[in-house]
Amino acid sequence: MSILDILNQLNSNRSRNFKLQLLTEHQDNELLKKVIKLALDPFVVFYIKKVPAYHSLPHAPWKLDYAITLLDELTSRAVTGHEAINHLKYVLQNVTDDDAEVIKRIISKDLKCGVSTATVNAIWPELIPDFPMLLSESFDQKLLTKMFDESPTLICQTKCDGARFNAIVEDNKTILVARSGKLIEIDNETLYEAFNQLCAAYEQSVVFDGELLVLDANGQDLNRQTGNGLINKAIRGTLTANEAASIRAVVWDVIPLLDHQAGIYSMPYETRLDVLKTSIISLQVAYPELANYISIVPTTTAESFDEIQQIFDDYIDRGCEGLIIKKRDSIWENTRSKNQIKMKAEEDIEAEVIDWIPGTGKNTGLMGALVCRSGDIEFNVGTGFTEQERKEFTADYIVGKIITVTYNQVITEKTSERKSLFLPRFNCIRFDKDTI
Repeated sequence: MSILDILNQLNSNRSRNFKLQLLTEHQDNELLKKVIKLALDPFVVFYIKKVPAYHSLPHAPWKLDYAITLLDELTSRAVTGHEAINHLKYVLQNVTDDDAEVIKRIISKDLKCGVSTATVNAIWPELIPDFPMLLSESFDQKLLTKMFDESPTLICQTKCDGARFNAIVEDNKTILVARSGKLIEIDNETLYEAFNQLCAAYEQSVVFDGELLVLDANGQDLNRQTGNGLINKAIRGTLTANEAASIRAVVWDVIPLLDHQAGIYSMPYETRLDVLKTSIISLQVAYPELANYISIVPTTTAESFDEIQQIFDDYIDRGCEGLIIKKRDSIWENTRSKNQIKMKAEEDIEAEVIDWIPGTGKNTGLMGALVCRSGDIEFNVGTGFTEQERKEFTADYIVGKIITVTYNQVITEKTSERKSLFLPRFNCIRFDKDTI
């Protein structure tokens, strides 16, 4: 059975148990294992988002296992630009059509078989690493009390209503990645050059952490659903040049690349933030035309619960999503840290779509609702969709994907004692994530 046959067979059944069983049958297939790793490993970047057109040779001389070794030329950046595109063309034209399809799926970082990182790691433990990311805990009164006990002054920052990203700057070359590690391609060289120049202040390779926002024609932030839709287009490589010109970056942290890869950086956050502020001020002075594309997150401090509430209310009144509260001495680490918490008027949750419910009435023939699961919470979401999304979200397309849902409260259903959500509303598909 060829690799493409296995991928297509995996895609033929949405059941996770089916996929686990099939992968178990092929767990000794080293070529399959390597294909999956190249496609799903967030640290493997090919720097080519769109597969170029090519002409297959009548008698393809190369086997797939040899052809994919030549992709190292792309990941190592031994070849770049047009040379990299021509190299990929050369690889594709020297393999069979089936093997070329596998390579194209590897390059696009999408095997089109509905297999998540969690499923893969259940068969080959730790084959696919997590992309390092410092995350916040949800608001908890006891946790906030503990933070004040340990640090009488806390840092408060606007919770941006955008898409989380990291800008990795190495050897005067910037790449933008989503929180899953998937490459974000934005056709705006000014944005990349801004990060290149910002990195110059550090004299080493660094990672900037922040969110990408999209501006409307009046220079105001677009709502999250619209803005994230454009960022998702960037992940899929379909963002237009006009759309790319409206994207801006808000940053709040900077981590040396080697420490980021190690998953821990011990410099206190207050110091990291001061260094970042200084470097952005320097960018504004030296390159004002570039500084327009990167800003630091609005930041203040609080010394009491009352001040926290006042800052939160002020942010909500100004249309912000909420507030992030951080300890001044907290380190950067690849975890969901108890040293920073988020406050929101509404909450978001990432969930996997596990089933599709057909519509009735005006939605007959379209999607009616989605059955979703996040941990021990299972719920249906049937609102928040546009008419076009109801048409596009077929069962084959949407089941297995990760979506963001906005809700008001976690509830326990009286009849089943099952945890569910109160007033869930669809927000967006998370093309930047393949696992919760």
